Amino acid sequence: KKIKIGYIGRVDSYRGFDKIIKSFPDINSNVQFILTGNFASETFSPEILNILNEQIKIGKVILKDLIPFNELEHEISQNDYMLITTSDDIVSKYYCSPLKYYDYLACTKNIISPSAPAYYNICEMNQFTPYFYDHSNIDSFIEMINNLDKKNKTYYENEHIMSYKERAKKIIKLLDNIEIRIKK
Repeated sequence: KKIKIGYIGRVDSYRGFDKIIKSFPDINSNVQFILTGNFASETFSPEILNILNEQIKIGKVILKDLIPFNELEHEISQNDYMLITTSDDIVSKYYCSPLKYYDYLACTKNIISPSAPAYYNICEMNQFTPYFYDHSNIDSFIEMINNLDKKNKTYYENEHIMSYKERAKKIIKLLDNIEIRIKK
């Protein structure tokens, strides 16, 4: 059975997907990528599109259309791992807080993540360890993916902390603290 790696969101070169797609031919045949969302083909070179089309033909990649929000949890649950990508943009690398992280964690999925400072901060705050790769080094991504095991244990014990209900409570508490500071 194949190891399924899912991604939900916009698939474009800004998010580093050109590098990810370029790696597909060197990734083990027991891995399958399911990319769900808006595919922005106009952002990719013909070379990248050719690689992607070849990988779709052999079944290593499946492209799915956008899904309604109420199907998000089900779509995530169909995968063994979930993928996070990034760009070389300074905001992405240092200041982003992608909601995908929290959606994936709420569904207790292991995360394959770029090793950018913003992502380290999310992991530290939420006490979990994803599978990190160097987003600027295609060989780092290939090596990490080729060493995945379908039986790998989830790297966080307290998945109840990541439920949607608990996440909403944390956001409300944060907003309450901000309101208190403003009133002072």
